[in-house]
Amino acid sequence: MTEPQRLSPLRRILCSYDHAARLAAAMADGGLDVAIVSTLDPLQPWRVVEPVNDAAETRMLECA
Repeated sequence: MTEPQRLSPLRRILCSYDHAARLAAAMADGGLDVAIVSTLDPLQPWRVVEPVNDAAETRMLECA
């Protein structure tokens, strides 16, 4: 059995791209600048994040 088949029905909904898109839309309606990114984690295949604007800040986060 593959990983997505082992997930409960609720977890499958929470892990879906559609759920991430709804969350991102709600956050954007609240005035936040957000993006949806994919991950390799089967329990969180889609993540809603705020973009990093400064390249130097990105490098510092990657080293941490």
